[in-house]
Amino acid sequence: MSFMDKWVEEADRKLISHVKESVSETVTGVFASSWDWFVGVLPDLTGYATLAAGAAVIISTAAGQGMIKPIGIYSCALITSICILVGV
Repeated sequence: MSFMDKWVEEADRKLISHVKESVSETVTGVFASSWDWFVGVLPDLTGYATLAAGAAVIISTAAGQGMIKPIGIYSCALITSICILVGV
């Protein structure tokens, strides 16, 4: 290998590592911001889910389908959100 080939390979290696670092930092920042937003909005989402579950229970009971499935889905979502909020 000549000196120029080695020099070009080294320049390519530096460029690739720089691109990897900047992409990694950007993706990490986006995920961190998204997670912070999600945790901040989670109590509101849980409240809206409570209203939706109540409406689903009323409608399904009025239709004669029973209320076990909407309550089960709501309970699963509530337990998941409580685990996320306690873990943070």
